[in-house]
Amino acid sequence: MNRNVVFWLVVRGVFDLIVVFTHYMIGIFGGKNAKKIGTKTDTKEDVPQSSTQEASNVFKVGDIISFDEKEVTLTNVTRNYDTGNSFSKPKDGKEFVKVTVEIINKSKIEISYNNYDFKMKDGNGAIKTPEIETYSLSDSLELGKLSPNGKVKGSMIFEVPKGDQELSLIYKPSFWSNKKIEIKI
Repeated sequence: MNRNVVFWLVVRGVFDLIVVFTHYMIGIFGGKNAKKIGTKTDTKEDVPQSSTQEASNVFKVGDIISFDEKEVTLTNVTRNYDTGNSFSKPKDGKEFVKVTVEIINKSKIEISYNNYDFKMKDGNGAIKTPEIETYSLSDSLELGKLSPNGKVKGSMIFEVPKGDQELSLIYKPSFWSNKKIEIKI
């Protein structure tokens, strides 16, 4: 057999093994491993809360969620948020929603955090990243690292359809994993 053919057959075999291994690992580690471990009692929100947890990875404002060796809590939601900047207004039919989250590193190693780990899903299923106005906040959640038992609290702004009652904050800290949590607003 030609050496080039053998080479490409080996490359293809290795590629197939990587694909199978990746699917296997996603099946083992992906999905529903988050759980509610408590509720913050000092939360302030401007919207009503549902009283039941709808699915194993769907939570509500104030829930302390144990997830992937972290504790994640959506502590505050402000609808119709005014940035205070006359040049920064939501588009017609839209509103700004400001959310504040807290992340605590419960692992034994340093971890990274980033505001782009968070997305907002609206009632139409559109998923949005934080708005640029997030960086003008005095308490903006930016990016950084947390040492073991380290804690960070910060805010983000999302532009959503005005009055949408089906909003959810989605936290997915890894591009390489399907693991995520959803917090109903």
